Amino acid sequence: MVVRLKEVEKSAQVVFPAEGREGRLRLRVQQLKDAEKDLETVLPVEGESAREVIEQRIELLNYVIANPTFEEQYPCVSLEVLKWRDKQGYPKLAIFSLGSDTFRISADYAIYRPGDKEWQFNFLEGYPAPIIAQYKDLQNVFVQEFQKNAGKGRDRVREWNRVLKASFTGVIPQPIRDKIKEIEPIFSEQKVRTEIEWYGFLGFRSREVSVPYTTGPHIFLIAEVSQWSTETKIKKDPLVVGYKAGKLWLISSFDETPLEAYVTAEFAVKQK
Repeated sequence: MVVRLKEVEKSAQVVFPAEGREGRLRLRVQQLKDAEKDLETVLPVEGESAREVIEQRIELLNYVIANPTFEEQYPCVSLEVLKWRDKQGYPKLAIFSLGSDTFRISADYAIYRPGDKEWQFNFLEGYPAPIIAQYKDLQNVFVQEFQKNAGKGRDRVREWNRVLKASFTGVIPQPIRDKIKEIEPIFSEQKVRTEIEWYGFLGFRSREVSVPYTTGPHIFLIAEVSQWSTETKIKKDPLVVGYKAGKLWLISSFDETPLEAYVTAEFAVKQK
């Protein structure tokens, strides 16, 4: 496994089972009570972000109290590892959802007349907000890059674009696929939304109803980017992590077999 991902594994907070479980549960129950008090005292000036952070903590504490083996099976990894940067200020780690083989962040600058929006940034569409937040500092990196070569007056650059794109081109071993399938319910979110239901004769009446739905599963691959290029390809050594209640949980690590090696091994003709 590459050096950077070994550092991620070392940073994982491992919880040991058996004799420590009872004490840990008492601690989690007390932490839940404290978090619920914190939620009650959030001030309007703190905004929705403060409430969201505390609500995520309450969600997580409720879950680990009801499922005490969760912390024992999946070490906690700080989201901060996604903020590791190289000398250019670019990410050292790319994170891939299971639904796509592409990690993509882009910045576009365009100005044609006063009042136009100059900058547009796109960050990992569809990812949980706390994961996206770990890459937001790249806005400043892109702006500084632009400013170095933007020119002045009539020579000022009027259009500029930067894209950080990495493709995962590897093959996940079958045991890891089986593991991912097994734990999908754990890292899915059960939510409720309000919809309008029409009823009565010819549907003239309406009422609000609560409709449960599921999002996720929030399971990702984290891989190291050795160097960014126009066609950055990553073939091996990702970590498999789950996202739950604002934290990452280490599910598995593996030395993955690149597609080319897999094909070669399957169809090679042995020499006599």
